Amino acid sequence: MSKDTRPGKAGFEATVATTKGVAAVVDEALTAYFQMMSGETIEGLYELVLSEVEPAVLAKVMEYTAHNQSKAAAILGLNRGTLRSKLKKYHLL
Repeated sequence: MSKDTRPGKAGFEATVATTKGVAAVVDEALTAYFQMMSGETIEGLYELVLSEVEPAVLAKVMEYTAHNQSKAAAILGLNRGTLRSKLKKYHLL
């Protein structure tokens, strides 16, 4: 049995380290959002963030896999049925 030499998580972390990084982008976006809201009541922030991030991730992975749902589901660590549900939710199917 040969060792898996694909970049995987370490490759993702290396890519993020050479660019801005997902956490840094989220931090900047939320900082700007809180400044924009300046004292207004904020509710449902988690769903707001998910509704922005999740479809972008799904769309990019589907593009990367040439819309192969089985490959996309494996990359995302989801079962294919869950992926299909999410794709329908965001009108990506």
